[in-house]
Amino acid sequence: MTRRTKTPKKQPKRAGAARCPDPIPPALAAVAQDVALDPATTATLARVNIDGAQPTTPEGWALVWLAIRHACAIGRRPVGAR
Repeated sequence: MTRRTKTPKKQPKRAGAARCPDPIPPALAAVAQDVALDPATTATLARVNIDGAQPTTPEGWALVWLAIRHACAIGRRPVGAR
C-alpha cells in the first residue's frame, strides 16, 4: 500500500502582487525624465523586448513609447484631432 502525499495547491497570482522590478535601462531612464513618464509606465516599458533585445538609445525608447501611444489612441479620437 502506498501512502498519498498532498501536493500543495498553486496560489493564484493576485493583481498587484509583489514582484522584483525590472531594471530600468539608462537610455529609458533618460526618456522617462525628459517626458515625465510615471513610474508605472516606465516599468512597463522596461519589460518590452523583441526576441530578447531592447532599444539601447534614448531615441529608440522614445520611438517605442510614441508607437505604443499612437497604437493605443487609434479609434479613440477622430483622425487629425489633437
